[in-house]
Amino acid sequence: MFVGLNQGFGELIGAERLQRDNDYAVDIVRQDIPHEVSPKLEALVDEFAGSRSPRPMFLIHDFHMIVPTLLTIMANAVVSVRPTFVQMWNEPPSLDRITEAQYVEGINLLYQHAKEVGYRGAIVAGGLGNIDRDNRAYYERVIPQLPRDIIIDFHRYSYKTQLDRLRPWPGFKQRVDEINWMLSVAGGRYIALTEGASYHNQPETLGPWDRVLDYYRTGKFPPADSQLTNEQILDYTVADLNLYRAMGVSLVVLYQENDGSEGLGYGYFTDGKGNLKPQRNAIRIHKGMSPL
Repeated sequence: MFVGLNQGFGELIGAERLQRDNDYAVDIVRQDIPHEVSPKLEALVDEFAGSRSPRPMFLIHDFHMIVPTLLTIMANAVVSVRPTFVQMWNEPPSLDRITEAQYVEGINLLYQHAKEVGYRGAIVAGGLGNIDRDNRAYYERVIPQLPRDIIIDFHRYSYKTQLDRLRPWPGFKQRVDEINWMLSVAGGRYIALTEGASYHNQPETLGPWDRVLDYYRTGKFPPADSQLTNEQILDYTVADLNLYRAMGVSLVVLYQENDGSEGLGYGYFTDGKGNLKPQRNAIRIHKGMSPL
C-alpha cells in the first residue's frame, strides 16, 4: 500500500520539504493543479523530477486543465516515466462545484486524453467529502459509468468526534464494513483514500444523544468533551494505516503537511509554530522502520 501526504495546495513545495517527505517514507505527494495555465504549472511538475522526491499525484479541478496538465507531465523527461497519479475532482459538489454528469464526464475525458498523449500513470476518480448515506448513493450511481482500470477515491474522516477511533459512519456496524462497502462499490477497481487516516488535536464535544448511541454500541458512555494528544494521533494513524493495508486499500494520503494558519490541528509534520510533531513518524512505523 502506498502512503502519501496532502501538500503544496497549488504552491511550490521545494526540494527541502520533498527531501523531508522522502526521509519520513512518504511515497506520494498530492498536489493541486492551478485553475489556469501559467508558468507555475510547469514548475509544479518539474519539482518532482528529483531523484529523492516522492511520486506526485496531481489533482485537477477544471475541465480546461486536463490537457495542459497531461502535456506538461509528458514534456518532463523524468516525471513522464516515473510512476505518477493524476486525479480529477475533489469533494464535489461542495468544493469542486460540479454536477454528477460533469463528475463522470471529467474523469472519462481525463482517461481518454491520457490515452491519446501516451500517459501511462494512474488515473484517480476524485473522492467525495465523506461516506454518509447521500454520498454512498452518489458513488453507486457514478462508478458504473467510469473506466474499469482507474482508481476510485474515498475520503474518510471520523464520524462526530475522534476519541473512539472505531466508531463507524451511520449505516455500518464497524469500520471494516465501511472498507468492504468501498471495495464492493468500486466493482473490482483499486481503491484509495486520498484524505484518510487523518486526525486533528482540537477540542471536540459529543452531544447527549450521540453518547447514548455510543453506549448501546460499546456498553459504556464516552466523555462529552475530548481532545486527542499528538501521541494519540500517532497511534491512531498507525492503526488506521495497518487496517487499510490489511483490508486491501491501495493508497492512503494523510491530511495534511502542517497545521497552517487556519489552526485546524491536522498538521502531520509541524504545528502552527513550526514545531515537529510525533505523528510525523507514523508512516515509518507503519512500514516497520525506526522513528527519526
